[in-house]
Amino acid sequence: MAVITGLNMAVNGENTNRMFQITTSNELRRYSASNTQNGAGRRCGIDEWKGMYLGYGSTPAVFPGDFFTFAGSVDGTNGWVSATNGAYCEQIDIVGNIEEQQYLQYAVHFSRSGSITPGAAEYSDDTLPAPPCTNSLTVNRGSVDEDDVRFYHLVMRCPGRKYNSSSTDGGYQRKRGVFDAFLEYHRYFSNPTTLPALERDYAMRLNTTTVPEFWDLAWMKAAKIEAIVNTETQENMGAKIFMEFNGHNGTATGYCKTPAAVEKWPFTT
Repeated sequence: MAVITGLNMAVNGENTNRMFQITTSNELRRYSASNTQNGAGRRCGIDEWKGMYLGYGSTPAVFPGDFFTFAGSVDGTNGWVSATNGAYCEQIDIVGNIEEQQYLQYAVHFSRSGSITPGAAEYSDDTLPAPPCTNSLTVNRGSVDEDDVRFYHLVMRCPGRKYNSSSTDGGYQRKRGVFDAFLEYHRYFSNPTTLPALERDYAMRLNTTTVPEFWDLAWMKAAKIEAIVNTETQENMGAKIFMEFNGHNGTATGYCKTPAAVEKWPFTT
């Protein structure tokens, strides 16, 4: 029996991938009848699979609500491959840990909308590695850069509405759901009046380079603020800000744009 490491893994030809995970399952239907001799049996069920992959960078190749063909290679030759557009992107996470100078990174979560099988996955990553650093990145709130930002975590999701019918060959498929987003960021502060106002809508930009390029969302509504003042430990005063997406502020419809200024929401198709 051969054992290999994941050193040569790759996902869909994207660069600087870190890992991927595939979970396949079947929602088996239990039965018991007059001829099962007081024992349970299982024969039918609904096929399901889910997955995720991690990478360094600011912008994965897919966006929540996208259907795509997943191919995850374990060694440049073999792996798992979905049916054409058989994967549905449920969520992406963008994480910038400025305080610890971690590389900018993302996570992609996806689900079944077609079959997946072990087979030929001839992908590799021959690009020159250049994971983006978080030095000097910040968060822009209402066209003003926040001071002393320590960390941000942006979640964008569009949960798929799964279904199984006579046309799905015994497995779940998905239709696009409703787009939503959530933002958490941490910063130091000296004056409480510089913190966001609860229930107020803000246009938020999360810098991904110092050029800058940025994830651009309108609008994000301030939902919760945790301010920490601790004299015993003499910590620097900090706050955690939590925001939730509000795509319609009563005057106009907002947007979500990638760091390349590509508008991803509102959806066009």
